[in-house]
Amino acid sequence: MIKSIYRSSLWLILLKSLPIFILTEAFLFRVSRGDVSETLRLAVFLFGLMIVPALLVLYILYNSITIQITGEEIRFSRLGKNYLVFPVASRSFSAYKQTETIENIIRLTARFIRVTDASGNTDNYRCYGFSKESYERLISELQAIGEDISGHVRPDLTADGNSDLQRSHLPFGGVQFVFPRDLFSKTLLHGFLRKSIGSALIFLTLGAAGFAAVLMQRQIKSSDLPYILTGVGVVFLPIAVIVLCLWFSHQGKLKKIPGTIRVTDSALQIDDLAWRRDEIFEIKMTSENAYIENDTLHRFRKIKIRTAEMQRTYLLGHIDGRKNCFCYPEYSDLYKSINAFLRPAGKNVIMITY
Repeated sequence: MIKSIYRSSLWLILLKSLPIFILTEAFLFRVSRGDVSETLRLAVFLFGLMIVPALLVLYILYNSITIQITGEEIRFSRLGKNYLVFPVASRSFSAYKQTETIENIIRLTARFIRVTDASGNTDNYRCYGFSKESYERLISELQAIGEDISGHVRPDLTADGNSDLQRSHLPFGGVQFVFPRDLFSKTLLHGFLRKSIGSALIFLTLGAAGFAAVLMQRQIKSSDLPYILTGVGVVFLPIAVIVLCLWFSHQGKLKKIPGTIRVTDSALQIDDLAWRRDEIFEIKMTSENAYIENDTLHRFRKIKIRTAEMQRTYLLGHIDGRKNCFCYPEYSDLYKSINAFLRPAGKNVIMITY
């Protein structure tokens, strides 16, 4: 029995392929307008009129896939035929994204389902043309189904901080997480200082180079003092603007850092705000196994809580523990606790996949 169906967005596939289509047509038009024979001109015209659009349609159809989820297996189909089927049992699922840039201008992103079997082997299956929202919901549902098939819900922390599979459904007074706000704030401050100093050095270097060029061309006189002061102002003005923008961004991040998070069998509380389970429309969290190839540095783990009246976003460290980043060690346990908190309402944490 099919539980859910996810489909590629034809519009997304079309938008991604349009630039190549337009450039190809422009090139063919230029060739046809050049000094070529009538036979070649006719061939180019027919190729641009018929072959290129046909290739575009075939590309869209080939990349338009459907993913069907049942209680036992996942089916990938194209043009109404399954081209990949694999069981859900004894497998775990996570989000995997590849990000590449061409000449630091064109950004290409590919989203995959990362499947890990019981022996630890990993395979990646691409989700062609999936929007960010549909991809996040797909990953969230796959993780929930994988848990049900394996016969247990993700474990939670007890009040003493130990993992306890018997308490998966939260029949306890609650579990409390104390986020190291000061440590994360210090890491963010270092990041702000690095960016500010780096920006200042760039503009100061450019200003010094410009001033040196002027000195090589002419001798400075007292009458040039107003122009020198103006030049100094031109150099320091963008520095001030950039540092100010970075400061406001830094302050905004600090306001999103939680202090205490408490999960009980009936409510979720973050600092002074509390939400009952029936008040929460959805909760989004960065996947605990988030992996973003070539695009990891300075990505934050987040939790987004949406109710009918409000939406709040909190930062819970970086997704990577490399240098200059802070990785919250209890994030996995927090994620599992919140996921278990939602399950009695038939909900699951929705993945934030970037």
